[in-house]
This record gives sequence, C-alpha cells and structure tokens, in this order.
Amino acid sequence: DALLLPYDQRRYRQRCSAVLLETLASGRVPIVTGGGWMARRLLPALRGHVQDLDRHHPRAAETTFPVDPSPTGSGLSLPVRSPNGAGLVVIEVTWRSRGAAALLASPLTMTLRGAATPISAVVQADPSGEAVPVVFRLGGDSVGREPQSLELAGPAAALSAVHLRWLHGGDTTPLSSVGIVFAGPESAAGAIEEFVRHADHYLDSAARGADAVRKAHTPDAVLEGLLA
Repeated sequence: DALLLPYDQRRYRQRCSAVLLETLASGRVPIVTGGGWMARRLLPALRGHVQDLDRHHPRAAETTFPVDPSPTGSGLSLPVRSPNGAGLVVIEVTWRSRGAAALLASPLTMTLRGAATPISAVVQADPSGEAVPVVFRLGGDSVGREPQSLELAGPAAALSAVHLRWLHGGDTTPLSSVGIVFAGPESAAGAIEEFVRHADHYLDSAARGADAVRKAHTPDAVLEGLLA
C-alpha cells in the first residue's frame, strides 16, 4: 500500500526517480525524504490538501514575517504563539529565487518548537516562485498558553517571507495528500505512523491521482513534452 523511499536528496536535487513515478502511477502512497525533486513532485497534491483544510477549518489567526535579505547567518528563529482552539498551522515559505536558481537553492529544515507533529520538516524552493507549504498538527496543554518558536536551519537570507496560518480544529487531520514527505531518518517512524493512522485518506487520494500520472507519462505525452 505504501513505499518508503528514504533517498539522499542531495543526489535527487534535480534528478527524477522512476520508482517514485511508478509508485504514483500504481496508486500507492510514496513516503519520501524532503529537499529534492521527490518532494517537489508531491507539491501540487499538498497545495490541494491545504486548500481543502482552508475550506473546512475556520481560520484562528495568521501572521507574516518578512525576511531581511542581508546575510543573517545560517538560520532564523521566529517567536510564535498558537491561539487557543487551533489544531493546525500551515506554514508557507517563499524564496527570492526563481527558475533554475530555485532548483539549486539549498533546502531548509523547519522545526516548530512545542507540541507539534511532525517534529521537523525539510522544504526547498519552488521554481515557480510560489510559496511552499508545510502542515503541522498541534496538540498538548501548551497550545495557546506557552510561547513557541519556529526554527529555520539553513540559508534563511534566501527567503523573502514566512507566513503562518492557524486553523481551528483539525488536530486529527492528515498532514498531506497522495504522499508523505519526512525530514530525515529520525522522522521515518513518524511518517509511517502518519500513513497507518490515515491510510484510507492517503490511499484514496493516491488512487484518484494515479490516472493523471499514467496519462502524463504515456509515450505520446512524453514526446509532446520533449518537443514543446
């Protein structure tokens, strides 16, 4: 039902994976490391999932942190506080780079200090320039009471903004759709647990997306893309 692909994404920053495409085409759920082409391939499904969350969960609060383009070291710490009743937070990161420069941009490790799932996530720039979302589930007695911090490890000066949007409820909601992206080896068990808890959701969404993947990779479609 699911395939764990704990690949070293430094090798897949710009390379594609036939195994991932076969997994998607077969309607199975890929569980992949973030920071490269694999996570970028799952980005449209994640964005669609975030839109569904926005439709079904009232907004509790939101804030935007502009990022200074001057060199600020190798990381960034932002003070945040989750409002009472919030069960989810969508964090959207926007890079300054576009196109080919975005493909070469180093990924960032994002950690939301406090009671949150997942513990951390790895995000990379989108060549389109669109914001890259990550969904965290909130829980525990600290929500709405204790200050938290959002830690970004990596070249934070490459970012233009970080936007946080808290949503009411949803503390048992799946974090994504079609596939699951995890930060690294230490997060693999949590990613597998996420699939087991929400297997029906992930399998249904993967099955719905499989036909589109197969159509996009027929010989005629591939040839048309090469000639475009």
